[in-house]
Amino acid sequence: MAMGGASVALNSPFMVNFNNPASFHAIEPKSFVFEASLYSKFSNLKTETLSQSSSYTSLGHLLLAFPVTGFWKSSLGLLPYSDVGYKITDQKIDADFGKTQHSFEGAGGIHQFYWGNSIGIGKRFSAGFNLVYLFGTLEKNRSLSFPDSAMIISTRVLNTTKISDLKIKTGIQYHQPLKDDYKLTIGLTYSPEFNINVRDQVLAYSYFVGSSGIDNVRDTLINTPDVKGNMVLPSDFGAGIMLSKSDRWMLLADYTWQNWKNYSLFDINDSLKNSMGVSVGMQLRPESTTLSPYWKKMSYRFGIRYNQTYLELYDNQLSEFGISFGVALPLSRTRSTINLGMELGQRGTTSNNLIQDTFFRFSLGFSVLERWFDQRQYY
Repeated sequence: MAMGGASVALNSPFMVNFNNPASFHAIEPKSFVFEASLYSKFSNLKTETLSQSSSYTSLGHLLLAFPVTGFWKSSLGLLPYSDVGYKITDQKIDADFGKTQHSFEGAGGIHQFYWGNSIGIGKRFSAGFNLVYLFGTLEKNRSLSFPDSAMIISTRVLNTTKISDLKIKTGIQYHQPLKDDYKLTIGLTYSPEFNINVRDQVLAYSYFVGSSGIDNVRDTLINTPDVKGNMVLPSDFGAGIMLSKSDRWMLLADYTWQNWKNYSLFDINDSLKNSMGVSVGMQLRPESTTLSPYWKKMSYRFGIRYNQTYLELYDNQLSEFGISFGVALPLSRTRSTINLGMELGQRGTTSNNLIQDTFFRFSLGFSVLERWFDQRQYY
């Protein structure tokens, strides 16, 4: 995050780069890397007339990478894939019914647990794949009520979708050593289109609103407890380049693309557009000797990104922009670090009464790099 999300060509023995499984090959022999983080987002949502603030904190990721043999490296991890969280109320005055209220709520998310593998191909190439298990629950709740009248029946629809299936992401990297410890890395990633198994439950009922605010159900209108179907997740492609000098600095650039026009849920397409993103990031560590001042041993990270999202509303394809920075704080007598990342960004527009999200994201984590299977000898 601190480097603008640029990671397709990222190749480092100090990081677990989930976004390109070919990068696991950088893990050193007889070493392992463990990473964990917490993630927070603070948003200010506004239209041309309204504004509201929101925030939430969640697990960022749990990642582990380790060597299996000299040419085969592996990784395991748990991290979020997507999340849902909204609550919108729209009130209008009707000439016949008085005040009418439409409410929309959503919650839940999809998580991903992956097993990744990477192998070296000669001295220049590495290739890998992530076998990803997607699981989670998405809940949607919409209702129509009449606050001014206790005699008019309200209606509520509850929709619960459960996701559970596998997908694959592949990657390849080319490594070209240059003069004076410089190295050029080119990376590609691809994930094919997948049909993901989903189960849907729909419950619709009519009700009166009680004095305590609890629904008093009058009649069940729809009850479908277990409908099996498919969700088509689109293919995605990424290309990146990295120029680095030993462990002193790295400069990265990425381009990503996703085919969201083919997305569907229960064979119903949505009005989504293909998305693309461009990101640039860098990391700089002034010195790395044991006698260097602490501030010179720290790694400083910067990034910038621009995305065209898959949402198009009122002929506006929403875009997102972010500027990020961060720092890795080394721990004494180890190669482990505490990682801080921050991003300030904006998504959407207030035109046509749409919602603009100005946000600040913060990540706090640690990275543990240790050696294992070493037999120490004392003389």
